Amino acid sequence: MAEITITAVDSASAMEEIALKLGPEAYILSTKRNGNKVVMVATDDASDYQTSDTKPFVLKQENRVVEFSSILKKYTSSPDEIYLEKDQKRNTNSKVEAVHDRIFEDLYKNIDKLAVLVSNKKETLQFTAEEKLRLVGLSNHALKKLKLDNNNNNLEDLTDQLSNAFVANTSSLINDTQLVIVAGRRGVGKTRFIEKFKLWLNSVGENLSVTEFAALDAAVSSVTLNNVRDQQYIQTRNGLAIVEVEYFDGLDSYLEMLDKTFPGIRYKILNVERVGLSRNYVLRNCRKPVSDQEYLVLTKLDQCDLSLDEISAYLELGLRCCFFTGNIQDCIGIYPAKVAHLKHHILEVAKNESTH
Repeated sequence: MAEITITAVDSASAMEEIALKLGPEAYILSTKRNGNKVVMVATDDASDYQTSDTKPFVLKQENRVVEFSSILKKYTSSPDEIYLEKDQKRNTNSKVEAVHDRIFEDLYKNIDKLAVLVSNKKETLQFTAEEKLRLVGLSNHALKKLKLDNNNNNLEDLTDQLSNAFVANTSSLINDTQLVIVAGRRGVGKTRFIEKFKLWLNSVGENLSVTEFAALDAAVSSVTLNNVRDQQYIQTRNGLAIVEVEYFDGLDSYLEMLDKTFPGIRYKILNVERVGLSRNYVLRNCRKPVSDQEYLVLTKLDQCDLSLDEISAYLELGLRCCFFTGNIQDCIGIYPAKVAHLKHHILEVAKNESTH
């Protein structure tokens, strides 16, 4: 018996050299790597390396799920049993389907009975005014903002309080105001609102010299002049400056700096947002005011109605609405927010929901 060790660059080269030296019947005893080389040990007689008690692996009977021979026998010698088993399964499935049909039939009958019962009892069901508004989307947090005097408010009184809490007086936007900052996210309709707002000022007879600026700093400079000696500002323009600003990370800090640097500056911030948003979206994505000089403008009212869900979110943020817009034309489609109009809208929504 010959045993040799071959070192080569790869396994194929090592096996080729073993075959040349020991013949094609050579037996490889081991293979390992030594750095970048392959080391193989081989022999031409493997009898000394084989054990005589080697047996095939066979599963014990208790470990077998089913013998292959029994499966083969079932499908070759007893085809009738297969068809009988299929028929039994088919009959079982039919019985199950029949039970399902009876269950759903009874369920539909009970649903119909429940619908009739609810219809008969609907007029006798009593909901408080708060419950009715909750049903149409008003949140508990918004109700707490209203600071209700008692728990016995009727629907008229509650919607009146809600409307007064949400609607801002537009006259406060004009009287004694030097600068209007129109702020919002991209695409909410800030530019279109400014065009409508200027036309609205003319339509209501406000004889103001309105100047629109492209930059916030320029707009601020147009209404103030900082005197370094006594840190006082001097009003330099009799009129109204308007500037459009897209929300940016430093806006709140800029406004705080503006209040500190020019404590007497008379400005308003109109936060523009489109209607049709959920309460959760508004609370997560819309800016929370940092000043009591901030108001809300809702655009694109021609595309979607204002919901109680949205009103709740803005009340929770602390924003009051001063304008609605809802027409693509420049000369029309801007509406100052009014308590009576909003109250009527909320009552209609609540009443329509209660009839469904």
